[in-house]
Amino acid sequence: MEYVKVTFKEDRAVIMDDQNNGRSNMVLRVGAGIHTFTLGGDKNFSPDSITCEVSGTNEFEPKVLEFEVSDDE
Repeated sequence: MEYVKVTFKEDRAVIMDDQNNGRSNMVLRVGAGIHTFTLGGDKNFSPDSITCEVSGTNEFEPKVLEFEVSDDE
């Protein structure tokens, strides 16, 4: 298993590969490989999605994916 932490200024659903996979700002357990992440709720964030390979992580050193507030609401 691999680990990611999707960060955003507020609590949001984390969508991985079109499936709900937990909440933002928490360490999430995922399978190794290439995945696409986005957030649920209002589309006031950027980037729209992040696609990356997840490997070589552990629960204490997850891959961190950052979403920022977007001015394009």
